[in-house]
Amino acid sequence: MLRALQLVPEGFEVRAFLEKLLTSQVAGVYDPVVDQFFLVDTASEVSLRDRVVEKMLKRAGLSTAGQISVVTIHELDHALGGQHFRLKEIFAEASHDWSTDRTMAAQALVEGDATFVMIDHQNKTSSLLAGESTYVQGADTMAKMVGMMAAFPIPLPGMGDFGDAPLYFQKGLMFPYFNGAELVSTLRHQTDNWAAVNTAYGMLPTTTEQILHPETYLYAAREPRTPDLSSVPKTVGPWKWVVDDTGGEFLLRIVLEQHGVEGFAEAAEGWDGDRIRVYRKGSTDELAFVWVLHWDTKLDAQEFHQAIITDFPFQAETRETQTVLWSGFDQPSFQLVKSKILS
Repeated sequence: MLRALQLVPEGFEVRAFLEKLLTSQVAGVYDPVVDQFFLVDTASEVSLRDRVVEKMLKRAGLSTAGQISVVTIHELDHALGGQHFRLKEIFAEASHDWSTDRTMAAQALVEGDATFVMIDHQNKTSSLLAGESTYVQGADTMAKMVGMMAAFPIPLPGMGDFGDAPLYFQKGLMFPYFNGAELVSTLRHQTDNWAAVNTAYGMLPTTTEQILHPETYLYAAREPRTPDLSSVPKTVGPWKWVVDDTGGEFLLRIVLEQHGVEGFAEAAEGWDGDRIRVYRKGSTDELAFVWVLHWDTKLDAQEFHQAIITDFPFQAETRETQTVLWSGFDQPSFQLVKSKILS
């Protein structure tokens, strides 16, 4: 799917890249499957670079020891969450049949919870008043700041691989922490306690729209309109089905930003459901896709279509509150796909 949407280059190996990226960043992890917290041993082998970084951090009033403390708080919050909520079951379900959109939404609640608690702990508030005076707002601004740090020439720990990552992975790594923390902050301050956060673990957010716009989680009862592709054939001429997925407002934002659409966040607002289907041509390994998007209103659909008119690499057609994006197909194959979608 990432290749078809031109979010990664040809031949990009996702698994190998993610293993390298995540292990270069990780300082500790809570594993809900075995209910254990693991902390990376950073003291046994200290390189010259590590010593230089430590000196620079100390001059700024920081230290790697302080970072370990922050990581520990974050991961122990996950451990407590594993005792009180169904984290193991949540991620077991996610790994089997959840869409990208739904998985990222659930992950944002879990990581946002731990990030909010981590920030609150750094504020040195009393445990009896935990979260009462901590507010997390402006998640997109915080993400931009991290991106700037990754590009800065100072050798900040763990950021080298991040700076080289495709946009999808950069944003995908930051989204659950920052945008999730903003959701949890909103929930925490709905009442005088953590009741709304606790409730969220039993009523998981199901779309990244709910994370990007917390009011849609709090006040919008309706579910998005997921397009039905069941009538679209899985074999179309030389094209054979590879995967179906729902990317949500998060993926839509990434695609628009990656391909240079100004006001990409505003263009993606009004999302009301989507479904993407990827095909492969067996003889050449070429990829094609069709992506059906639903919008809240006709105006939202028109604003999106207007935003992608210039220099967008994919074909698009908008009718009423529906947009169809596609790329890669020969004309006869796409006409067959399109006839089934619009029938």
